[in-house]
Amino acid sequence: SEAHSLVSRKSNGCMGWPPVPNFLFLGFSSYMYRDVLEPVVATLRKHSKNHTVLLHDRYGAPANTPGGEGVEFQSIWNHWTSAVDNQKKMMCQKLRLAVSEIEDGGALPTIVRDQDTPVWPRMRASFEWLFRAYLPGLVAQAAIAQHILTRHRPSLLISPDVADARTRLYCLLGRQLGIRALEVQFGMCGRDGVEWQFFVADRLAVWGSAGREWMLTHGVPAERIVVTGSPRHDGLVRMCPQDCSRTWLSLNVPSNSTVVVFASTYSIPEDNRCWDPDTLALTKRAIFEAVARIPGIHMVVKPHPLENVRQTRQLATGCHNVQVCDPGIDIRDLFGACDAVITLGSTATLDALICGKPVIFPALYGSVYEDDQFLNSGAVVVSRTPEDLVGCLRKIAGGCSAEILAHLESARQQFVRNWAFQTDGLASARVAELALELANRDTTSPSTPSDRV
Repeated sequence: SEAHSLVSRKSNGCMGWPPVPNFLFLGFSSYMYRDVLEPVVATLRKHSKNHTVLLHDRYGAPANTPGGEGVEFQSIWNHWTSAVDNQKKMMCQKLRLAVSEIEDGGALPTIVRDQDTPVWPRMRASFEWLFRAYLPGLVAQAAIAQHILTRHRPSLLISPDVADARTRLYCLLGRQLGIRALEVQFGMCGRDGVEWQFFVADRLAVWGSAGREWMLTHGVPAERIVVTGSPRHDGLVRMCPQDCSRTWLSLNVPSNSTVVVFASTYSIPEDNRCWDPDTLALTKRAIFEAVARIPGIHMVVKPHPLENVRQTRQLATGCHNVQVCDPGIDIRDLFGACDAVITLGSTATLDALICGKPVIFPALYGSVYEDDQFLNSGAVVVSRTPEDLVGCLRKIAGGCSAEILAHLESARQQFVRNWAFQTDGLASARVAELALELANRDTTSPSTPSDRV
């Protein structure tokens, strides 16, 4: 049958799984793996005999992820067996029964509230999506996760952040099976990071003291938090002039230009933590028009991996000195080579500050991204109007970057110190050390708090 043929083509993953102790890295997001996990993989290869398995949900090995001795790439779909298929069917049946019980009970309209205000009429469609689409779509992933963790029992699960439901599945199942897990913070954390309230891993490697404080407010136990710095930032302190030259050459950036990188972002209409779509479009267009007014500046726009690039290109129509690059380019390479950076409050803002670049935050049209941790830091130039932005860009084009940096330097150093711990290029080594400590601990004894916070 067609189903049997599908299983036959995919069920070869177990044969390639290392029979020796191994670390299981959850690489479902290619850019999270590249930025956060790959540097740790490279470090562990040098200092551990444990093999490494990179798990992803694509077919074949992910692009641009070098392996090497002791590193095995595994697609979850290579573990799709008839037994996993049967497990999925059983899980689907249990999910349908659970949803029926919830809906038949009739309690949702009463308990879905914003404090004392009923919000069920506004939230009903979201629950329909949760019950009919989102959760059913995760069932196959859950069945495979149960198979992999039960059969292969890795020494340690290593996950890049908790924002991805796929990584949460493995950490939850690992906890049930007694398999330790290490979460590595990927992006900035603030009051909106409610996903951390469901933290279940044994340890969390955070960037710095500011991230630690936010995690505590979300209920992550203090004894599970270890400040390591971010592997993402290690590469920012190792740039050389030759790297910069190659970056602009590969993008055909005009020579002798003052290059400004715009770390663009995206909007999700139903997510109030993100930019309002209309305000974001207005802001982007204002940025492009400001750049177009200044001779000698060339802007390289780096779209967010989740961004609608076609829409961003349309917003830049008519701006001859604005170039929208491929969203797959590593933004850290651009920051290392540019003269200044424009951001809208994303994680890239901290990257640029670590690189020691003048950072401009266009807080236009009365709207900002998430909370105001960047705006009030004193580490960035805040442009409140399009004319403010034009004036700042004229200074950059006129060679005043050093003057701008000097004015911001004290606040920049303090902000980086609070958020990124030590930008010494050794965060990957600290995370790898923590991973080894967890993996080598006696699994028959209860987990004990780490002394390093």
